[in-house]
Amino acid sequence: MVLANLRSAFSKRIFGEDVQNFRPERFLDEVTGQLNSLRWSVPGFGMGKRTCPGENLAQVTAFVFFVTILKNFKLRCIPNEPKPSSELLDGVTSMPHAYKLLVSHRKTTNNF
Repeated sequence: MVLANLRSAFSKRIFGEDVQNFRPERFLDEVTGQLNSLRWSVPGFGMGKRTCPGENLAQVTAFVFFVTILKNFKLRCIPNEPKPSSELLDGVTSMPHAYKLLVSHRKTTNNF
């Protein structure tokens, strides 16, 4: 079985040497200031003519899922517990080390 390490192959090439730093401007076109869709693409969906037809649906679904979580819940680190690490456990797939998180319901009003 041959597996490609897409994180290693694309992370620095797409996001630059400082992949660990939060810089949202890296996703904006330098001239227009608009979202640059080519730099935002995820290599796991393939490229060119062989790209996954469900890529847009998957990205929109993930966006709606995470926005809904952030809208309805407060996510915080537990006091006196280790903070989550950006180091990943390698295997067939990469995953973060286990950590504890305090999740509390936000008191929001629906403006729909």
